[in-house]
Amino acid sequence: MNRSWGTVPNESELKRMIEQYSDSLLVMIMSLPSKYREVILLYYYQELKIREIAVVLQLKESTVSVRLKRAREKLRIQWEGVDEDE
Repeated sequence: MNRSWGTVPNESELKRMIEQYSDSLLVMIMSLPSKYREVILLYYYQELKIREIAVVLQLKESTVSVRLKRAREKLRIQWEGVDEDE
């Protein structure tokens, strides 16, 4: 099973990953630094919009967007590392 991507997964790819590999992915999400973990959990698990996350966390929308992008990249790197270990 190949779990690697050439680029950062987009929203639909990440949602598909969550459904397909939820246990492994949740462990990876929980290992992220809190500033990345919280935006991933709020966005994908609580299904809040970026604007809503910004209000909850008292951040700019642009900050939330950047954190989501960086969190996805960190997850991609972790996921590829798991794939290499198999």
